[in-house]
Amino acid sequence: MIEHDYSTIDRILRRGLLFVVTVCFALTPIAAPDFWWQLSRGRAVLSELTPPGPLLTAGTSVAEADWLGGLPFYLTLQFAGVTGLMLSKFLAAGLLAYCIMRHFEARLYWTVFSIVVLTLITANSAWQPVPRLLDCWFLLLTWLLTERWANAPDTKKMLLVLLTLLTWANLGPLCLLGIVVVACVPWLPGIRPENPTLSFKQPCLLVLSSLLAIMLTPRGWFTPYDSFIQLFPALFYDQSLLALTVWRPTFETGLTVELIGLGILTVGMVIYLLASSRGWIESILFVLFAIPAWTNQDCLAPCVVGICLLACQCLATSPVSFQKLKLNRYISPSLGRYLLAIGIVVICWKSASGTLAGQPQRLGWGITPELDITLLAQAIGPIDYEGTAHGMDIAATGMLTWIKADRKIRPVRTLRQALLQGKLYEELSLNAELSNGWEFQHPRADNSWGGWWIRLKSRNCQLLLVPNGDAQTIRALVNSR
Repeated sequence: MIEHDYSTIDRILRRGLLFVVTVCFALTPIAAPDFWWQLSRGRAVLSELTPPGPLLTAGTSVAEADWLGGLPFYLTLQFAGVTGLMLSKFLAAGLLAYCIMRHFEARLYWTVFSIVVLTLITANSAWQPVPRLLDCWFLLLTWLLTERWANAPDTKKMLLVLLTLLTWANLGPLCLLGIVVVACVPWLPGIRPENPTLSFKQPCLLVLSSLLAIMLTPRGWFTPYDSFIQLFPALFYDQSLLALTVWRPTFETGLTVELIGLGILTVGMVIYLLASSRGWIESILFVLFAIPAWTNQDCLAPCVVGICLLACQCLATSPVSFQKLKLNRYISPSLGRYLLAIGIVVICWKSASGTLAGQPQRLGWGITPELDITLLAQAIGPIDYEGTAHGMDIAATGMLTWIKADRKIRPVRTLRQALLQGKLYEELSLNAELSNGWEFQHPRADNSWGGWWIRLKSRNCQLLLVPNGDAQTIRALVNSR
């Protein structure tokens, strides 16, 4: 319906529309809740040259695998300020989308453009200066380098793949997705047309070497396990517990632009696999991306990038013909292009104005007011606290660690650390008791004893940080005075 010629005008139109989409969805104020936490991690790494987890928290003695995750953003802040962070997230989102489109454009024309735009919109939560952005980029790099290796295997290309995975494991938490890519991509149809006799031994050696590469972190051979927990937390924790965190299922977030985009990509891939798939490996790779994307909102963005790459590769190898639908009788190719352009402009306008479902932020610059630390720094900065603190969320915890750089007062642990340590219930139950005003001991449903006062006292908690929008907790704390 919108295919046909690959003219200069078409190329310019695609690039212009992609730029507009990138501006509207990536050029928004920094709003990632863990923004200050990642900057604090980067500062601790640069000053101490050691994993930041045990330094920044009082209840964590285990180093994290992705210990360098905050360093790129901290260095950007130091050398270029907030302006540098804004430009970096804009360029990272735009270049990622452009690289995918450019890789498949000669074969898919407007089809790859439509898929890339849908991916850019669906993964918009990742276009922030936090490690999730790095996960998306490393997945793309691993895919492209693995594809290049599969065409003509040699040691140099293999080392590039391993170096990418090694860097990913030390910068991003979802490096296990790289193993999925390395294990499946060489067997996809159309990946190795110049090397049809690729032996089974070579990809197996690459997978084993890749597993060893991602273990070269402070966590060692526990790195794949940590990444697996963060990809599939529902296998380790009750769903009602995860519903209170960023690891809740994507389909429980309501009708948002991310859910709609993921639904379109999923339905499209399922229809293609049922109608045109030439093997089982495409289905396996799709399932490995789709399950975490639907069941874990935290890893939605990199999984969507993976689905995008898989969809483009499948369509480039075995394209779907629209001739049987006879759409040209009703809509000419040129009219289809203009309708697509108009639809994209309308979506971008709604996003820029902050009226798009699931996209409350509008076009802007700097840091969102919810993450402004000026007033908090004035309130707690001059006071010489010693002990521990409890933040109700990662935003409050990150602000504390950034303001109190001397680390005389530290949070006990973050929710992500609690997830990996098996203590998620302990942290979330404490938040629930604070919100419900359960100050003194009371029996819980599991016959254990609860009550936030004794628990905070046992932690030597000197400071409690509650988000200013959490009216229930604030009211409960006021009533307990």
